[in-house]
Amino acid sequence: MAIIGEVLFMRRDGGSVSDVVRHVEGQMQQQVDAYDERKFDAQSDAEVVDVLARDLSVEPLLVDFEKGEKNVEETTISVRDVFGDTGSVPGLILTKKFSFTGDADLWNFGTGQWGSMMPRGEIYGRTLTVGMEVRATDSDAAVQHITSTVEQIKHYLELQKAALDPFNAALPSQLLPLIEARRARRGSAQSLLDKF
Repeated sequence: MAIIGEVLFMRRDGGSVSDVVRHVEGQMQQQVDAYDERKFDAQSDAEVVDVLARDLSVEPLLVDFEKGEKNVEETTISVRDVFGDTGSVPGLILTKKFSFTGDADLWNFGTGQWGSMMPRGEIYGRTLTVGMEVRATDSDAAVQHITSTVEQIKHYLELQKAALDPFNAALPSQLLPLIEARRARRGSAQSLLDKF
């Protein structure tokens, strides 16, 4: 039996969604300062907040579990018997594919909770594939694996959303003081120019 894909919601260096949030928070001042000067002067604080909050928000992963595409392929798999001899037997590759939205990099970040069995899957573009390659006689094990993996993924997505939603909701209130400070600096600079 071979599980398809890599471990999801985990980085080798241990990074988590909270690290993503801290990174974005560390970029806020830079993003405010880098905002186009002409647009900044022409827009209200609320308009600048809206644009930057959209740009800086971290969109949680959202998987369309209702429209999963099931697939079964016949294959031949190599097996080893108790004596160490190898042979080929009929096998099956069972997969289920789901489309998703959100920041695809989030598949590689932990959620702050770990289980003994992390879900595995393959990410390609905007598609998540879960599945297993098994002997033809073990097809029920693959079905059970897919069902279990989908439930694990749903759990981790809930944890991810719970971590990101408050951050995204707080972005406007975190950005506004930075924007007001930039306006004050620009006003002071303009006052100096008016003196000579």
